Amino acid sequence: MTDQKLTSVLDNDQSPKELVEVDKSRVDILRLANLSAFAIAMIVNATSNQFSKATQPEIVAEWDVKLSPSGWAFSIWGVIYTLLAGFTVYQSFPNDKISGGKNEEVIYGKVGYLYVINMLANAVWLCLFGQDNATAFGLALIDIVIMYVTGMKILQISVS
Repeated sequence: MTDQKLTSVLDNDQSPKELVEVDKSRVDILRLANLSAFAIAMIVNATSNQFSKATQPEIVAEWDVKLSPSGWAFSIWGVIYTLLAGFTVYQSFPNDKISGGKNEEVIYGKVGYLYVINMLANAVWLCLFGQDNATAFGLALIDIVIMYVTGMKILQISVS
């Protein structure tokens, strides 16, 4: 095995399988891309009201939305973002620093750039929704579909 390749030896049920090599340069790029995309999503989440035309509650009130969850219901995002942060940190460590190793073929080979796309779409959604117009809402809907599709694809990969 060369130093330009990393080897993953476990499948999802932690049983040995045939060795699958993942290109080290791809791993390095994806580690950085995943960290960067997550950081961008969190920064945009934290600052979105500063560059939006209106806050989310103002938009809901202006458009007379008939069905809207209570403010406390959005606290689930704290749990979600904590778990995403955990994955982002986990995937950034070299395989030899993780007890038992990790399945790099799944993270960097199969999931690949899906996580990056999902995180960037998350950031874009807030920018679009905050523009407070029908065109931006339509684009935000497309963006939500992108987040849903990439999230479901990641889930499908992780359980297969």
